[in-house]
Amino acid sequence: MPRPRRCDIRVAAVSTYPPRECGIGTFTRDLLHGLRDLPQPVAISVGAINGAEEQYDYDATVRLQMEEGKPASYLAAARALNQMRAVDVVSIQHDFGKFGVWGDGFEEDYVVPMLQVLQKPTVVTMHSVTPHPNELMRQTVQGMGRHAQAIVVMANIAKVLLHEDYGLDDAAMEKVHQIPHGVPPCPRTHASASLESAKRGLGLSGHRVISTFGLINEGKGIEYAVEAMPALVAEFPDLLYLVIGQTHPEVRKLRGEGYRNELRALARRLGVEEHVRFVNRFLPQGELIRYLAATDVYVTPYLSRYQITSGTLAYALGCGKATVSTPYLYAAEALAEGRGVMAEFRNAESLANAIRHILANPDVRHQVEHQAMRYGQEMSWSAVAARYRDLFCTIRDSVAERSTSAVA
Repeated sequence: MPRPRRCDIRVAAVSTYPPRECGIGTFTRDLLHGLRDLPQPVAISVGAINGAEEQYDYDATVRLQMEEGKPASYLAAARALNQMRAVDVVSIQHDFGKFGVWGDGFEEDYVVPMLQVLQKPTVVTMHSVTPHPNELMRQTVQGMGRHAQAIVVMANIAKVLLHEDYGLDDAAMEKVHQIPHGVPPCPRTHASASLESAKRGLGLSGHRVISTFGLINEGKGIEYAVEAMPALVAEFPDLLYLVIGQTHPEVRKLRGEGYRNELRALARRLGVEEHVRFVNRFLPQGELIRYLAATDVYVTPYLSRYQITSGTLAYALGCGKATVSTPYLYAAEALAEGRGVMAEFRNAESLANAIRHILANPDVRHQVEHQAMRYGQEMSWSAVAARYRDLFCTIRDSVAERSTSAVA
């Protein structure tokens, strides 16, 4: 049997990065750790995107910093990356809000000018592919298609949107690759004894647990899950709904804890305040996994049909959890073929019926968990990192080959 081709490669990621509290930063940290832990480890460094007028105590992985709202800092970072001999490929973790300015819509773009300055092979991972883009968004993505050597999306529906809504031509679409969102290793807690052990470790013994986690904001639709609780508690008096995570930092700057306070007030008004518990912290990954391990049903009642990725849903699948979700684009794809149960948008009764269907039918629950676990195994960070490593190596070698041919 032939041995796999060895690929020694050095990668610099341009992204938000911990300790900044941001889902994309968490993704980048986990991807880079996965790359570093491969049997053929990848050398890594980071160009970190700071919030406006904010500084962070980064670890030594961060070699460069940019500031949102200052396009010159992105161009300066690109020029610095060009001079870094220990960088073979640049991995840009793209979200429109981190590479431009929002007003009534997306109003200014930094990523294409940055790509035009970069002289290193570049792979762009798109964390948002919103349907019905405005013209600047279309032009930005088309610019990525021209100047980046590869584009990564996390769901197949994103490839359809890039072609149909963003107008990527055939040459650009050949650069698009689908690699799923990675997930950390999770303990198997489907057996009642192991599930109870996980609950006992968090002081949740005696409860059926449903949970939602992530940076909290109005788009999560948590109010509909709270509104579903009275009907569910009437049937399952031991039910507890955990809302895990702190308010999104950008939301907190603008509106404080208004949304969380509204949720608390709603739970009191409905008489289920003893059945809704808020864990108002940005949890380290290990603690988050412990909460997922103790969860009977995971819930993502998001409001926007057009959400194209969800790290929280990916984690739940990776942990083999039975999930109830509204059918936003990513969930509709990820939870197909029996990997979850769908509920209608903005409909507490539909959520309650879907959660009840799982809690009241052990055979259904076990089948959903089995399907989720099988799917989630393909999303382990080790598997995802290996696919990124192979893509980085292919892109680097392809660019080098074209350069050699041009000189010849």
